[in-house]
Amino acid sequence: MESSPVQRLMNRRTRTLLPTTKALLEPRTTRPDQDIKDLSKRQQQQSKYYNPHTRALTPLDKGDVVRMKPFQLGSKVWKKATVASRLDERSYIVETANGETYRRNRFHLKKSKENAETPEPEVTPRSPEPSPSKTTTSTNGAAPIPEIPAPAAPPARPQRTRRPPVYLKDYIQK
Repeated sequence: MESSPVQRLMNRRTRTLLPTTKALLEPRTTRPDQDIKDLSKRQQQQSKYYNPHTRALTPLDKGDVVRMKPFQLGSKVWKKATVASRLDERSYIVETANGETYRRNRFHLKKSKENAETPEPEVTPRSPEPSPSKTTTSTNGAAPIPEIPAPAAPPARPQRTRRPPVYLKDYIQK
């Protein structure tokens, strides 16, 4: 561009203390259409340098299965939904499995490869299996008392062995 913003605003050069040539002080017509083209070209070039890795997201079709970014703070579970309609270039109406409808930006929707209607896994009730336990008979002839064995599970985390201090070995401790 050959002119500054103030020159384009006032259609002339402004006063300055810097020495200028007489040719620059001559009034001449400006080309606003060319200035606008140059400005937009520079803006596009600058945005290309500023955002080198940006890309346009692919549009979603009606009926696509998507995962919706959680709205609540702290929640990390992306809800499953289907695209009901497209409102704008980046705005979609999505419907969740429980019938709720949301308006979401394309940025908050990730296309999923799941089917729209995933069958629920069938849950068959299990019959409780009797656990093997030892029974002891009492000497007085009463009913046997079941004895439940203590689970011998290893500790969840490793722990150091604890020993009392050596200087307390002469004392009886509880």
